[in-house]
Amino acid sequence: MSNVDRGVSAGSQAALTSTYQIIEITDQTTPEARAAAVPDECYLVDMGMHLTSIAGSPSTIEWFLAADANADVPLSPVVTSTIVPGRTTGTRGAVLEALRKDHYRITAGVPGSVYLVAKLDQGTANMVPIMGWRVDR
Repeated sequence: MSNVDRGVSAGSQAALTSTYQIIEITDQTTPEARAAAVPDECYLVDMGMHLTSIAGSPSTIEWFLAADANADVPLSPVVTSTIVPGRTTGTRGAVLEALRKDHYRITAGVPGSVYLVAKLDQGTANMVPIMGWRVDR
């Protein structure tokens, strides 16, 4: 048995504030060569969020994954992640969390997509999410 490891992202930046934003994570908009659509059945490895243009001193991102664009069907618990600031600048940073969760697309889900629902504790930032997943074959 071998693993097929892939990642997927939103491709373009989403503006984050202290109000929840819903960002579709799909291979349709990602520039990464190894990116592929999220399979109906896979193991979600990790969730990364690359932040740029950070302003207003945010320190955490509250987030969860959802199956649908309205975020009515959560796929994960709500997670509060500490932003790791850039080493040489305060306007860039990142979050990386292990998911370690089986994913099975449900009726409300969109084939090839999941949705990241995220907000900052304060301030603003632009963010590109990157989610890693794996299929055992």
